[in-house]
Amino acid sequence: MKNGFLKSFSDSKNVKYSSINVAFCALIIAIVIILNAIIGVFSEKFNWQLDMTDEGIFTMSEKMEKTVGDIFKESNAKVEIIFTREHDEVKDAFALDEIKNLGGYVNATAEHLRDNFSDNIELTYKDIEKEYTFFRNNFHSYSGTSLDQNVVIVARKNDDGTYGEYRVFNYQAFYGTANNKLYAYNGELMFTSAILGLVMDENPTVYFTWQHGETSFINWNSDSVGVDYSNIADNSDINPEAKELISIFAQNGYKVKPIDLAVEDIPADARTIVINKPQNDFSEAETEKLLAYYKASGTIFCFTEYNIELPTLYEFAEANFGVTVEPATSPVIDPSTVLANSTPSTLRAYVPDNTAALNYFKSLSEVFSAKAIIKNANVVKINSFYIGDEGYGEKDFTKYVKPILVTGDKAEFNGEKGVQNLITVTAAEKISGDISTGVSRGSYSYFLMCPNDGFTSNESLQNGANANKDMMLALVHTLCAREDTPSLVDIDFKTFINYELDITSKQATTITILISTLVPVAAIISGTVIIRRRKLR
Repeated sequence: MKNGFLKSFSDSKNVKYSSINVAFCALIIAIVIILNAIIGVFSEKFNWQLDMTDEGIFTMSEKMEKTVGDIFKESNAKVEIIFTREHDEVKDAFALDEIKNLGGYVNATAEHLRDNFSDNIELTYKDIEKEYTFFRNNFHSYSGTSLDQNVVIVARKNDDGTYGEYRVFNYQAFYGTANNKLYAYNGELMFTSAILGLVMDENPTVYFTWQHGETSFINWNSDSVGVDYSNIADNSDINPEAKELISIFAQNGYKVKPIDLAVEDIPADARTIVINKPQNDFSEAETEKLLAYYKASGTIFCFTEYNIELPTLYEFAEANFGVTVEPATSPVIDPSTVLANSTPSTLRAYVPDNTAALNYFKSLSEVFSAKAIIKNANVVKINSFYIGDEGYGEKDFTKYVKPILVTGDKAEFNGEKGVQNLITVTAAEKISGDISTGVSRGSYSYFLMCPNDGFTSNESLQNGANANKDMMLALVHTLCAREDTPSLVDIDFKTFINYELDITSKQATTITILISTLVPVAAIISGTVIIRRRKLR
């Protein structure tokens, strides 16, 4: 009876069809498993990636590829990117809630650099805890970044295999921060600026004026060397209050030195002159040197304090750059934007809607949402001759003055209410060559006026909750660039898209109950209908 039952059961159509279905499903599953294993092996070996992120976070942008390509066209230097963890510990670390898991994005960019520029870039993974001797012998901690498992080192490699100049970056340095949260990936800009700084054979120099009580250098002698990224941490010549500002220039490949304009001429290698919070005025002879430098396509950053008397310097700015600043008895206040637990003179600064500001800050992910925090601000008035988009013609120069940071519309200053200019840039275009034949070339000069002591303070530049540092980086990339140096200004942040569901706990409970109930009920109804239809055949 049992044998007959088994035979009739095995001969039934249902069992035969079911067996075929099971075998077919098993075959498909086996093929999928095998294909998945093969693809996994090849993707690991050949670094296959499918970038499905909105911003192309895992794909090297054309802008970065072009800039790095231009850098290596000018130099055949070798660069090594060194992670202080094993590859398996870095490649899949993509969580944004813990620093050790931030390396995945950084590694993805590093792998693209290696794959696209294999003749110049090498990628290495060494566990610092297992190979401590290697790191001790070749690298050291500087610029406030400790050597640990959460850093990446970008180093120039010498022909004999030793290491030359290098940069040490914490993973967090590769991200943009807003409201104490990581909102964008900035790895392309960080890697490119590091490579540019390492590869340039002769680093251009940024000169900070001194001997006027500036916040810049406190000491300098014949034995002193220019400040660069490798020695800024322990450099006793610089004023500690200027460390963050100087580090921004050093990070981008510039050497930084002081200059005493009373006794020195501005050297030919000067990329930028920085006047940072002088307490004493300049002489006319000094301002004449600054003007000659500006006319020779120079860039000047002028940061002053809101209440310091500097008549010669301010007259120089008004006569040549179309901006007026007068010492104030009290700083600008903006009751509508003052931060909680802050003094009334602490306010938010906004990027105005004009072409210049958008161009200078276009490396920021969202220009209009970027806000600087400024304490103790003065106001910059723009001369009427310079107001307008057509600029002001002056011999072979055409000058344009635009505000690039302003207050809100409720700000108050000396009894006046409304939007106030906090930072302006006077850009001058000089045309050389024969315009009539069409063979001409434009060169640009910039004068930035910032009469407040809060925009570039250590406190403001270190605070990740505001955009001060990002803005200053953008200004350095834009205003200090020259034709002989690849520009970094077009390399953008890549914003993370927030896919989190913004629902209440009650809504979440309701959704859970519906899913838990509807899916089983749908399955029961479907099964009942199928069984019923089969019985009626």
